[in-house]
Amino acid sequence: MAIKKLGTRFLCWSRFLTENRFTLFGKRSVLAIAFSIGALNCQNAFAWSDPGHQIIAALAYSYLTPEAQAKAQAILAQDTDTLTQTDFVSRSVWADKYREAGRPDGASYIGTREWHFVDIPLSTNGDKAMVESEEEKICPIVDLKGGVASLGAPAQDCIVNKINQFTAELADPKTSVQEQVFALKFLIHFVGDIHQPLHTSDNDDHGGNCVWVAPTSHDPMRLHGFWDYQAVYLLTKGAAPADYAKILHDEITEQQIKDWQTETPKDWAADSFELSKNAAYNLGTTTPHCDAENKTTTIKLTPDYETNASNISKIQMEKAGVRLAKILNEILR
Repeated sequence: MAIKKLGTRFLCWSRFLTENRFTLFGKRSVLAIAFSIGALNCQNAFAWSDPGHQIIAALAYSYLTPEAQAKAQAILAQDTDTLTQTDFVSRSVWADKYREAGRPDGASYIGTREWHFVDIPLSTNGDKAMVESEEEKICPIVDLKGGVASLGAPAQDCIVNKINQFTAELADPKTSVQEQVFALKFLIHFVGDIHQPLHTSDNDDHGGNCVWVAPTSHDPMRLHGFWDYQAVYLLTKGAAPADYAKILHDEITEQQIKDWQTETPKDWAADSFELSKNAAYNLGTTTPHCDAENKTTTIKLTPDYETNASNISKIQMEKAGVRLAKILNEILR
C-alpha cells in the first residue's frame, strides 16, 4: 500500500467545509428526533471544515431505527473524549480531530492517518472489475491480531478495510466498551470519507492536494480542498448541516435507498474512483504531480465544472448517509 508522507493528503470529505432492517419510520418524525439531540447547533460547533460530515451524519441518523438510535447514543454516552461534542452528528468529525491532535509525530496521527483513504492510481483504466482488482493490490485485507481495529491496529491500512473492521467490531458482543466507542466514531466518519472522490485516487499529487485551482467565486485553493469544501458550500450556501440534511432526506426516493444498499465498501471506493477520474480530474489540462506543484499557475475552473462537482457531491452525501444508516441498523439491533 502506498504510504503518504505529507499530512495534507488526509483532508477528509468535509475538511474545507467542512423491519426490513432498513425501514423508513416516517421521515419527518425521525428527523425531528435526529435534530433534537444536537444536530441543530452543529453549525456553530466547528469551523468551515466540518459541514459535509455533519450533513451525512444527520441524514444517516434520520434513517436509523429507534433501536439503532438508542444503541448508538448509549455507546457515545460512555465516551469521555472532549475533541468534539458528544452527540452523533458532532462525533462525525471526531476522527479528523483525533488525527490532527497527534501532529506531527504523535500516535493518533501516525497510527490513523492512512485509514482515511485508498490510493487507487489515477492511471488505472478499464471497467469496475479492473479498478477493484487494483484496489485489492493496494489495500489487501489485514488480519487483525486479537480482532481490534483501532487500539494497536496496523497504521498501514486503508479506508475499505477499516470500514469493514469497525463494522465487524460493533456487531461483536464481545467488543470492549472502549473499542465500541472508537469503532462507532471512526465508522461514522469513514463512510463519509470514502464517498469523497479524491479519497479514493492518487496521481502522485496526494489526492489532488498538490493541484491548485481557481474557482469562479473563491480564492485559489487545492483541488482536494475544492471538493472537500467549496463544492459542498455551493450546494448549502452555508446552511446549517441539519437543515440541509433535511432537504436531502426529503428528496431521496425509496427506489434510491433500495439501489444504494446493494453494494459494499469495496464497490463504494471503486465508484468514487471513477468519479475522481472522470469528473474531479476533468480539468481540460494535465495536472501536476507534487514535484511540480502549480500554486502560481492555477487551473481555472469553469461554472460547468463547479456545477457538476456540486451535483456529484450532493449524490455522494446522500449515498453516504443512506449506507451508514444501513450498516448501523443491521448491527445495532
